[in-house]
Amino acid sequence: MSAKRIGLVLSSEETYPGAALGITHQIQEFSRYTRSEFIGVVRGVGNSRGEVESDPSLPVAAAVRLGQQFFELNYTDYNMNTVRSSRVWPKNE
Repeated sequence: MSAKRIGLVLSSEETYPGAALGITHQIQEFSRYTRSEFIGVVRGVGNSRGEVESDPSLPVAAAVRLGQQFFELNYTDYNMNTVRSSRVWPKNE
């Protein structure tokens, strides 16, 4: 499995944002190893089934947006030898 676009959707009972860094980093490294495009992470907090829907950060809506924009989202690989534009975002004219 290589050269895929990857999005990560997490839920946990831990509200501390750093709790998700381990798995996020593992997926980032997997993406780099397989030359895949890691395009985004959505994290929701809940302690029981269905509770993530009540998370005030609206992770369900964020997951829907990630899915809707999955193939249009910008991706950066951070490799030194990748030819890239000098701009991150398209210039509005």
